[in-house]
Amino acid sequence: MRSLVMLPSLCLLLCLVTFQIDAKPKIPWWQLKVTRAQGPNACIVEEIPDLGKKYYTECKYWPERKVCGRDTVIRYECCEGYKQRQGEEGCTGVKPLKNVLETARDLGATRFVNYLEESGLGRELAQEGTFTLFAPVDAGFEGYYGNSVATKIQSFRNSGYNPVLNYHVSERKLPSKDFSGNTELNSMHENRTLRISKYSTGMEAVNCVLISRKDQEASNGIVHMIDSPLDPTLWMQQDVVQVIAQDGRFAKMSQAIQRCGFASRLREIGKTFTVLAPSDEAFLKIPPARFEKMVNDRASCIALLENHVVPHVMCTPVITEEYKARSISPSGRLTFDCDEKGHSVEGKKLSGEFILGQNGIVYMVDDVLIPDRARTLLELAESRGMTTFVHLVRVAGLEDTFNTFGDYTLFAPSESAFLEMDGELLEEARRNSDLARSIILYHATQSRILSNTIKNNQNVMSLDEENPLRLIVYRKSYGVEDAVMEKTDLECMNGVMHIVNKVLFPATQSAGDILRKSANYSMFLEAMEKVMMSEPSAIDLRKTQENSHYTFFVNDANVLKRDITSSNGIIHVIDKIMLPENDY
Repeated sequence: MRSLVMLPSLCLLLCLVTFQIDAKPKIPWWQLKVTRAQGPNACIVEEIPDLGKKYYTECKYWPERKVCGRDTVIRYECCEGYKQRQGEEGCTGVKPLKNVLETARDLGATRFVNYLEESGLGRELAQEGTFTLFAPVDAGFEGYYGNSVATKIQSFRNSGYNPVLNYHVSERKLPSKDFSGNTELNSMHENRTLRISKYSTGMEAVNCVLISRKDQEASNGIVHMIDSPLDPTLWMQQDVVQVIAQDGRFAKMSQAIQRCGFASRLREIGKTFTVLAPSDEAFLKIPPARFEKMVNDRASCIALLENHVVPHVMCTPVITEEYKARSISPSGRLTFDCDEKGHSVEGKKLSGEFILGQNGIVYMVDDVLIPDRARTLLELAESRGMTTFVHLVRVAGLEDTFNTFGDYTLFAPSESAFLEMDGELLEEARRNSDLARSIILYHATQSRILSNTIKNNQNVMSLDEENPLRLIVYRKSYGVEDAVMEKTDLECMNGVMHIVNKVLFPATQSAGDILRKSANYSMFLEAMEKVMMSEPSAIDLRKTQENSHYTFFVNDANVLKRDITSSNGIIHVIDKIMLPENDY
């Protein structure tokens, strides 16, 4: 095997046992060529050299990827159980089985094996048995966390029993084929449990420490190599609710859980959770009055907490690229990612520190992840990048109205809608508080109106208390006046927002009055007058009753101007006269 061959790669941690050359994602031809040249029983090892990270795949082919934005290097080693023979290509020799202690030493866990031998536990692991040994590589003892665990190991040096070392061993042989999404395994430390997590990427972790090389067979068991040592003090014999309540850094989070009766959701039998717990410092970024309003509104409080919980154990070491996880909210998703600085959730820093509970894991986050349902209408508009609308709200002096009070429905124009508005009028609205106020108030009404409650041609009074808004039901969408709702039912703490594609203005004139202002429609108006005289039930363009609305439909005529709103309907200007069929 040409062990010195190294290839730049982008990566993916899927072991493609039955890879097809034409499968996607494709492996480059040059990588396939080099891989085939390695000979039999050669497996890929993926490295990030400057971080000292290695990913052993136990497979020969896989596509390219990046790990947290970093390019990786691919090289080849003998697959598990094989070795090179002098003068032969690939790995044709079979390794003799050794006990778990010697197997771990050969795989790079020298420091850990030395600790085992010093403690006396090594003698037991050298005898017959069926052990599973989770062996940390030497590099795993570097850095603050590794040094901390090493100090704990050494503190028990003369006690005759070392809980930290015993926590790495189980008296049951467990190969990776028996791993499930959430496997629990008793360790030799007072039957303390080890939790093994398996993910769709093919990656596994034990107590959220990455298993970097698995299934190394030994004469008396099996060895799984891990990236760092395991700390039994991070395992609490309490559920996640108790962990949060007793930690001391999450008083605000615990208060919110109690306020809205959320503890029962986090204690559902048979379920595990990842709780992203904002620290008290994170909650201090929210004004106290805002926090109180948020947690006192039960629906907002529940939505807030749901947005911090994933319904399974998420281990950050297995996140190597953007990953979207469903929260326990009915429609919520959280985006996890990583880069050279570490891991994040929804763009917020995710601390590498965690606490394992009986039914899940708790991470600390530096910011509160506020969902739409726990925002105010103005915050919701800001989060959607609706800068012009938000600016006009502030110019109008309505910031407190949409940030603090009421229960409203807001028909908020998108940024592109404002770009289509008359430029001079928009600039005037940016300066004139009365104009801005009249525009904003016409885009809102009292109480929540969800799309599934809208009736066709339903009239609701706008907040200006003078001009009604007409709601329309289309086949696949909804409208308000002559605008279409692009996004509907964005519920928040003090109302619901529908984003519309047009800035609305009150229609104060009838369709007939609008047409009479132009000399272009005199013949059409004259024809309509004759129809009305001969047929009393015909359409009266002068009619201005509030609930009467008319729209002109088009056959094969081109629309020259559309959506001219009047007090009793909408006008579309067309380029030809439409005649009834078979009459002429």
